[in-house]
Amino acid sequence: METCTCGEITIDILFSHWPFYVPKLVENCVCLLRNLSYQVHREIPQAERYQEAAPNVANNTGPHAASCFGAKKGKGKKPIEDPANDTVDFPKRTSPARGYELLFQPEVVRIYISLLKESKTPAILEASAGAIQNLCAGRWTYGRYIRSALRQEKALSAIADLLTNEHERVVKAASGALRNLAVDARNKELIGKHAIPNLVKNLPGGQQNSSWNFSEDTVISILNTINEVIAENLEAAKKLRETQGIEKLVLINKSGVSLCHPGWSAVAQSLQPPPPGFK
Repeated sequence: METCTCGEITIDILFSHWPFYVPKLVENCVCLLRNLSYQVHREIPQAERYQEAAPNVANNTGPHAASCFGAKKGKGKKPIEDPANDTVDFPKRTSPARGYELLFQPEVVRIYISLLKESKTPAILEASAGAIQNLCAGRWTYGRYIRSALRQEKALSAIADLLTNEHERVVKAASGALRNLAVDARNKELIGKHAIPNLVKNLPGGQQNSSWNFSEDTVISILNTINEVIAENLEAAKKLRETQGIEKLVLINKSGVSLCHPGWSAVAQSLQPPPPGFK
């Protein structure tokens, strides 16, 4: 990760062919960048400089204390800025980005956003959503900038629309991206309003079901995203109820299929008592 020469070459190829690109070339470039971005918040040099603490949760004691439903406390890390702020701009650079820094620069993020909005190629959509998922993983400074940038660029709806894609790998990548984007409080609110119906639709059960052939891993990804979105989010919890999501969760919880898989804990977590004010 020190020099990231491979990433630099890949990004150069993307820029040199943008916006007039050969789909297979772009597919290979974006897939490579997605892989290079995996765990980037932990793997970059002096990663601790970028680590941030989770925001304080108001109701952090009692029966509804933050655990699986809330943010974990940071250990000796600097707090993030007020989550009420709707925009967070990338810092101005005094010198050009080099090496691994190129992986999380706004110019590269905007290419992912454009691909998500314009591409029809499943592999490109999957890789672009996967790259965003990786960049938004963890509590780190550039992850916060990127979550805000995705909202400002109206990309949340583009990712949410991928939940209706006919290709399962695209649906799974979109679900994972939405889960990490929902770490941002404003994103969580918007995703709760607009993505919950399609997330629920992709769960097994119900009369109109699109996910009978979805793998267990994809269903678990969707469950984890729902769990993240409804945490400390009353309106999203109501939307879950309105779309018959609770009934589907109960059916999954009672199914007795592969319940030993640790990912199924998301079902039980989602079925915890609702927060005060839920009607």
